[in-house]
Amino acid sequence: MEDKISMQQLDQQIQQVKVQAAEFQNRRGQLDSLEKKRTQLVKKVSEYKRLRDERRSELYRLQSGGLNTLLAKISSGRQQKLDICKTMADDASKRYENAVLELNMLNDDIKMHERQISDGHKAQQKLESLLAQKALLIRNSGGEQAQELLECEKQLEELSNRQTELKQAVQAGRGALATVNAIIEKLEKAKNWGTVDLIGGGLVSDLAKHGNLDDASQLTNRLQSQLRDFQKELSDISLHADLTPQISDLLKFADFVFDGLIADWMVLDKISSSLSQAIRTRDRITASLHQLASMQQDCTARQDTLRSQRDASLSRN
Repeated sequence: MEDKISMQQLDQQIQQVKVQAAEFQNRRGQLDSLEKKRTQLVKKVSEYKRLRDERRSELYRLQSGGLNTLLAKISSGRQQKLDICKTMADDASKRYENAVLELNMLNDDIKMHERQISDGHKAQQKLESLLAQKALLIRNSGGEQAQELLECEKQLEELSNRQTELKQAVQAGRGALATVNAIIEKLEKAKNWGTVDLIGGGLVSDLAKHGNLDDASQLTNRLQSQLRDFQKELSDISLHADLTPQISDLLKFADFVFDGLIADWMVLDKISSSLSQAIRTRDRITASLHQLASMQQDCTARQDTLRSQRDASLSRN
């Protein structure tokens, strides 16, 4: 009997708090819209201020400039030009003042929404607490509703674990992507210096070229390790991708000792080949990251649907 009364009391409180929590959601959406509008309006105010300052400077130069002002004073159209310039300056000032006023009003509106959202957030937390209490009562009571709730929570837990795995895979992929981008940058620089070397760059171009190749080689060792980690994370979520780079040796010895046209061509060709392979590796990593992003979105959507179904079920009397 006591459990039944507790359930009834929870249902009454849930219905009361739901209205406040719904208002919180509405206000949060409105605040997002107002924040976007403020960003646009701040740019508008800045642009109008710049225009106002330019118009004022033009008017000042016309009123108190040197030789140009003297010539303007003896010309028949001086007063007309002065009037036009003043009108433009006044118009620019008015636009700026109106934009500032609009921005101040918008800021006040945003502050009001933020206060209301703060109150609504408390209601949302209260609602979640009440729903958790009701869920506990339902689970302890057994029966069909308890089984449905347990199944829903089981699916949510599985999706939460899935999200963790996806997040770890994304982090590993982003690390590998940053490294392969750095390798591509080094190889592109080496290729440019290789082209210079081909037309007689000499020792300076050799040193610059091989300095970038050394950097690319060191980065490749790091990339190999990152790709192994990324591949493992992908395997954990049953996503497969060919990510193994084939960046080979770059004939540094031949290039230094036999600094001739054939050796230069061979090294440049090797750099170009390595660069193409690095780009293909980057494309594969990027494609895998896009797949992961899609899987994350799908997982989030399923979580949102399950939570909504669970909360709707718990909100019913």
